[in-house]
Parts: sequence; C-alpha cells; structure tokens
Amino acid sequence: MRRFALTVLLPGAVLLLFGLRALEQDRLAVERQIRDRLANTAELAARAIDQQLANWQQFRSDGVILTGRPLRAVPPDAPAYEFHDSVTVAEPVPALADAERQELQGEWDKAIVLYRKAASELPRARTQALLRQAETYSKAGKPDLAASEYTAVLQRPDERIGALSTQLVARFQLCILGKGDRAAFYRDLVAGRWRLDKARYLFYSEAARAWIPESDPGRTVERQKLELSAAIDSYLQSQGRLLDGHVAFWNETETLILPVAKLRQRLNESVAIDRDLRVQLADADAAWPPLSSIHTLRDRQFPWVVLASPVDISRLFAGSQQRRWIYLALLLLMFLVLAVGSYLTAKAVNREMEVARLKSEFVSTVSHEFRTPVTAIRQLSELLDRGRVAEVEKRRQYYSLIYRESGRLARLVENLLDFSRIEEGRKQYDLEPFDPTQWLREVGTNFERGNINLSVPAGLPPVQGDRVALTSAVENLLDNAVKYSPPGSPVALEAEASGVELTIRVRDQGYGIPDEDRSHVFERFYRGSGEISRRVKGTGVGLSLVRHIVEAHHGHVDFDTYLGKGSEFRIRLKTI
Repeated sequence: MRRFALTVLLPGAVLLLFGLRALEQDRLAVERQIRDRLANTAELAARAIDQQLANWQQFRSDGVILTGRPLRAVPPDAPAYEFHDSVTVAEPVPALADAERQELQGEWDKAIVLYRKAASELPRARTQALLRQAETYSKAGKPDLAASEYTAVLQRPDERIGALSTQLVARFQLCILGKGDRAAFYRDLVAGRWRLDKARYLFYSEAARAWIPESDPGRTVERQKLELSAAIDSYLQSQGRLLDGHVAFWNETETLILPVAKLRQRLNESVAIDRDLRVQLADADAAWPPLSSIHTLRDRQFPWVVLASPVDISRLFAGSQQRRWIYLALLLLMFLVLAVGSYLTAKAVNREMEVARLKSEFVSTVSHEFRTPVTAIRQLSELLDRGRVAEVEKRRQYYSLIYRESGRLARLVENLLDFSRIEEGRKQYDLEPFDPTQWLREVGTNFERGNINLSVPAGLPPVQGDRVALTSAVENLLDNAVKYSPPGSPVALEAEASGVELTIRVRDQGYGIPDEDRSHVFERFYRGSGEISRRVKGTGVGLSLVRHIVEAHHGHVDFDTYLGKGSEFRIRLKTI
C-alpha cells in the first residue's frame, strides 16, 4: 500500500512543484516587463523635463528677471525692492537751518515757531518743515500735536528727503505713537511701496514685525522675498545655477531667478505620462521604492533624478495574479483529485483485501460448520446401521439428533445458496399475501434449537411476501439470539401491528453487541471481534441475508442492544 501511495502521490507532488516553479517564472517575466515600462517612462519624462528646462523663459511669471550684461555685484546701498510710482526728491532748505539749531539746543518752542513759519512761507519746504515740526513736538512731549503734523504730511504728495520717503517716515512715526494702522504699514512695506536700501528696509521691517502677530500671512510673503533677495545676491556674486532655495537661468541679455519648489512643482505637473505610473522629480540621494526606475537629467547641476514608480503595484500585477490563482487552483484541484483518487483506490483495495480475508475465513468457518453436523449424522447413522443401539429409546434419541442435525445442515446449505444467488443477482422472490399470525406461530413452534417464547396476537393484518424467504430471515434472527445467549436463556418472538406496518421482534437476554461491532453487524462475512464471537460458531452471512430479504420486501430491519443485557432485532413490513 505504501508503494502504491508513492507511485500515485509522488508524481503529483513533482507536478505541483513544477507548477509552482512555472508560476514564479511567470511572475518574474511580468516584473521584467514592468521594469522595462518604468525605464521607458522615466526616459521619456526626463526628455520632456530637459526640453522644459531648455525653454526656461516659460517660467518668467514664477520668478524675477534681471536684465543687462554683464551683471555686477550688489552694492551695499542697493534697494531690496522697487516701487515704480513717481516720487519727488526734496532738496535741502537753508531757511530750516535756524530752526534745526534751536531744536538741537533744546529750545523746542522756538524751533516749533520757526518750523511753522517756514512751512507757511516756503511752499517747497512745507513737507520737510511739517516733518521737523512733528518730530519737535514728539521731543517736547506733545504726541497728539506730533500726530496731527504727521497726518498733515500724509495729505501732501510723497517726497524724498535723502534716501527716505516722507510718507514712509510719517506713517512709521504715527505707528510708533499708536495713531497709525500698523498692519497696513507692514503690508505696504513688504509689498515694496517705498524704495529702500536693504539696511533701511530691515530697520523698518524689524520694528514693524514687533507689532504684527506670527500668524499674519505677510510674514510668509516677506520671508519669501527676503530669500529671493538673498538668492539674487548669491547669483550676482557666484554666477551659479543653484542658489539657496532658488535656481538661476540666463542668456546673453537676461537672468531668471525662481524658487526651486515652484520650478519642481511645474515640472512635475508637466510629466504625467502614464496613468498607472507615478512620474516625478526626486532627490538624487533619496531612497527609492524597490520596484522603480530613475533617469538623470541632461543638466547635472540639478540635484534631481526622474523617478518612475507604480501608482498601485497590485494593478500592474493584476493579470499575473489572476493567472497565478487560476494555475494554483488547477494544480491544487489536480493534486486533490489525485489524493482523493488515491485514497478511494487505497480504500477499495483495502476493502477488497478485507473481503478476501473474510471470504477465506468464511470458507474455513463453513467447512467447520458443515463438518460438525455431517460428522454427527455419520457417527449416529453408523451406530444405528451396525445395530449397536439396542434400546428403543436410545434409537429414537439418535433419530431425533440425526433429524435436527440434518435440518441444521439444510439451513446452512440454503443460506449459502441464497447468499450465492444474492451475490450474483439471481435471487428471486415469490410474493403472495399470507396471514402473519399463523406463519409466525409455526416458525416459533418449529424452531427447536432454543427456548422460544411466542407473543403473536391473533388478527394481525396480512402481508405480501415470499413466505420461505421471510421464514429464513426470522429463523436467522432466532438462531443468532440463541447462539449469543447463555444456555437455557429464553428468546422472545413477538409481533404487533401499527397502522400499515407489521413489526416482528426477536429479543434475547444474551451478551449484547460491543460498540465497535454495531456498525458492521449487517456486513457480509463479518463476525464480531470479541471473545464471545470466537467461541460461537457461525458463517457471518446470516444477518446480511436478513437485511437483503427484508429490503427486497420494501421493509426495514434495525436493532437495539445493551451490553450484558441482550439485544432486540426488529423487522418492519408493510401490511395490505
């Protein structure tokens, strides 16, 4: 049996192994196709980005343009921002010199009178006089009057005193006095309303930031502009491609400086080539996904590579995964069929071997069963034939034994013939109606091998069947009941009708049937494995014949057993 299992199952296992290997080869082939697709996509995207970078003028709106060649380094007083409105530059006025001397000497009232006189008599110096007058009021501890004068300055056109705007100074001083809109002043300062050199801008900006909360969006705008200003300074000094957070492009007439983040965003938006693949710029020193492909840019000054990776890797492997499951299902199904077939075949072989063993035992048992009555008949008939039994009573006893043993031999022969006909499918039954009351009483009365207690009521409804075959079935039950009961123990033969069913019971007070034998009692050639079964003679076909005969009459046979207390077998037949 082991050799048979190896012969059937080993090829199946080898086939399963080769199938799994084929599935792995299929997965690797799909992965190679995906990698080729990723490489081609990354290369196409890199070419597109190179073209975008070559045509850098399209990004003019995202950065700052510097014109003129050659470019020079930024001087210390270079403006941080440009404001392109026209501004009048005020010239120094000698008439204000006397007022300034009085102011420096601490003569605030005299200085104020002189500034007021200059403002009224000299129209060209009016704005400067108002500013000086407002500053003197502040020094004299008169903030309200100072605020009034600064407000008057704001109502006049903007002028420049040196490098400063009069509007800027007036609004700044009003904010210091708490009379101006500080948030509006900070927004105008950041927006580049006034042309300032970097040092002066940072002076005003630092003062204004103290008035503005951290969450103000103007702070972000200012930070970006300061970073841009620093990038411009860096480019003008180094003429490099990459600046601090910015990138520079140039030709013979102009230079474009724009934030790296903005450029990277624009480039990423322009390379959406494949809906299944994610194509983007990635840092050259970053960690890349395991299933991805990169391609370098033509300009190696950029610290980026083009990275192509799957959007959803399972979607790319969907076809391969589906084939994998189908192949696995087929392989497992085939292996399962082999395993089940092997199991069923092995079970059938085992069963046939068991049947062969039971047949061998059956032949041996039948030989023994036949030998016993034949020997008894031969010995008794020999004694009678030679005249060795002189006593009449003794002879009658021997004749009775010969009759009983010949009847037993006849039953054995009939059982074997019936069993042979059933096995070959030649058994036929002559069905005819008969009275079960009279029939059962005759069966019980004529059965001489044991103490039979009859309980068969009169008036039982008739049944239709083969009387001889049913007699054989009941006698087999009675024979078993007697054999598997202690000597002299009574055996009951009972009958009752219920509705359209006749129930025949054979009940004994014998040894009972062990649990391990109960499911096999109606199997052919089967005899129990206990000590009682080994001591009791039998062929193992009696109960098998009973079941076949009853089922041929469209009836049913079952039993109840209690170990050590006895058994009850029931035949249920339909009445007519």
